[in-house]
Amino acid sequence: MHIIKLNICELFIPLWRGTLAKSGQDNIQKWPWAKLVGDVWIEHGLAVANATKHFPSFFHRPPRNPVEKISSGYKATEYFLYVFGLGPGLFRSILPPVYYQNFCRLVRGESEVEIAHTHLVQFVHEYEQIYYQRQVDRLHFCRPCLHTLLHASSEVYRVGPGLYMTQFFMERHLWLLGKQLRQPSNTYGNLMRQALRHCETVALGAAKETRSSPYELRCKRWGRLRLPNGQVARSLWQESRSIRHNLRVSRNVKLRVDNVIEYGEVQYYFMRTQDGGNPADIGRNTREHLKFYALVSLYSRPDNALLEESCGVLWTCRYNGHNNLIIVDVKSILSVVSVQPLPKQQDRDDGLLFIVEKTGVEEIQLVGFGDEIRNEEEDDMI
Repeated sequence: MHIIKLNICELFIPLWRGTLAKSGQDNIQKWPWAKLVGDVWIEHGLAVANATKHFPSFFHRPPRNPVEKISSGYKATEYFLYVFGLGPGLFRSILPPVYYQNFCRLVRGESEVEIAHTHLVQFVHEYEQIYYQRQVDRLHFCRPCLHTLLHASSEVYRVGPGLYMTQFFMERHLWLLGKQLRQPSNTYGNLMRQALRHCETVALGAAKETRSSPYELRCKRWGRLRLPNGQVARSLWQESRSIRHNLRVSRNVKLRVDNVIEYGEVQYYFMRTQDGGNPADIGRNTREHLKFYALVSLYSRPDNALLEESCGVLWTCRYNGHNNLIIVDVKSILSVVSVQPLPKQQDRDDGLLFIVEKTGVEEIQLVGFGDEIRNEEEDDMI
């Protein structure tokens, strides 16, 4: 958690801002990578802040404007979404190509273990060549967290995926239980009782769920869907009717179509019976007889040149609206993603968007999730 989300990020941002402590005769003015300065830094901070509305509400904590907040309690999840999520798109127009590609190798290190190991080794080797450059005055650039990256992939084979070891779940759960404490004495005893009560509540909820009546629905179309990983995917049909000015977009999804990964915008969800009967006649249909689908507008395939330039981490695409609609089984939807506008660098970048995924989703899929896909009915559906 701290190596990637804090240590690495707190190394690169000062490097690119030119604020990392210098040593000896090293001249910061000659650092070719120090591009986050002056007006560029101000505009970059605004771009990060404006990205919040494109993040679904469950994408951890969206990064605040780093110009104003990065030195005052910037959270680990903010750093990660800022640098590893938005970074491949936002830094492309700021960093020189050699430094941008080196950064993309670091981001690619979040992929499959064998691929990650190759890119992380290349990243550390390139980092020492383009930043450290074997200069004694820059020896402090080579922090221990960089060396740790060389062993990160092999540790997955030894102790399992990062999901097994991350502190996020434990810290979050302790925070939730701690908020329920009302007795200052015997803190740990009270914390244990709150944890026990929470487990009992979850067990009762699961028991009630297994005894539920046949699946009843009152409508043909839905605005949202709860996925097995716990995420709630919404739809254009639902979100376009919202009057909230600070709406967080949650209708963009990652899905598998004919064994190919695609990204798309969900228009709405609907159901039909397996035998082609009237889905409104719910009285004669149980859950097993119903099939659920989504109408999805697929984004275009990625720009191969940008994908190759970024070591496969910058997936750019274009919005097709009603020109590329398909109907998919809701079980083909893998997760909810964030779709961000790509800062323009060349004429071909007009209208380009890039994908930011929530961390840990692939690991949840590998570990397994015991729940099943459910449609969540809305009171105001038609």
